[in-house]
Amino acid sequence: MTTNPESIVLCTAYNSQTIIDNISKSLILEGNTITRKPIHIRNSEITDADYKTRIDNADAIYIINLDTNITKAENTLIEYARSKNKHIYFYNDPDQLSFEDIKS
Repeated sequence: MTTNPESIVLCTAYNSQTIIDNISKSLILEGNTITRKPIHIRNSEITDADYKTRIDNADAIYIINLDTNITKAENTLIEYARSKNKHIYFYNDPDQLSFEDIKS
């Protein structure tokens, strides 16, 4: 992903701890740091100031999106991260996950 280790905040609409754990482990093995718990995207509006603080304190955001559509909430996070010159990464390849990961 990157040659320089980064502090990354995960952003996801999925509640699968298996998916989150697998992606976190992969990013940590690359030398990155995962900040606190992921930002869970639950609705179309991101209003919690904590989300902005968490993005401000990270080098990058990592959007976990197994669908092909970017939701309004994800777009809000992406635009905020972009306005702060943060790196933005996407994970959207469900073929890399097992069936158990996707259904949980």
